[in-house]
Amino acid sequence: MFEDFESADFKVSNDNLFKTPNQLKKDRFTYYMKWSGDSRVGQLISEDEAFKRFLHTKWSKFVEGIKIRLDHEGLLSQVEESTDIKSAFNQVGKSIWLLQKLAFAYEPASAEIFHVPAGSTFHEDYMMEPLDMAAQNISDASPDRRVALTTTPGFTLRNSIIQAQVCCTDFFSVMNAEE
Repeated sequence: MFEDFESADFKVSNDNLFKTPNQLKKDRFTYYMKWSGDSRVGQLISEDEAFKRFLHTKWSKFVEGIKIRLDHEGLLSQVEESTDIKSAFNQVGKSIWLLQKLAFAYEPASAEIFHVPAGSTFHEDYMMEPLDMAAQNISDASPDRRVALTTTPGFTLRNSIIQAQVCCTDFFSVMNAEE
């Protein structure tokens, strides 16, 4: 169940917009506080698609691991259908999920990669454009610029940031206007 614990969100999240590392920490802590006192695992499953995928992936691996031991005795279907076992498994999964959220809320891994999804707001502290695409070539660059695509992901190394290289949508607007 702890496989991929060192990766943010156990490699199951599909966040669609870029968030700064400080915002991610704050969001993870807020998430932990919201769900840590709530015993309703079913509610968390229905509200958080990433948690639902996490449980599904871990349950599949659990069943696969016991398949060889129990299948020859015909007990596998009983384990798969047992609501008590599934309920206990989901509760343990929730505890591990929340522990990981809390751990990442305070200290990220020593090095963490970040991707900037298309449509994210441009943050110059975390992103840069190659010189031939930079905003200085665009006379009326909007302060609320949007990322069109990422050419190179960024990295955080403790308190240092290696900026992601991106291309903003306003670059394409200027290129189309010049044609």
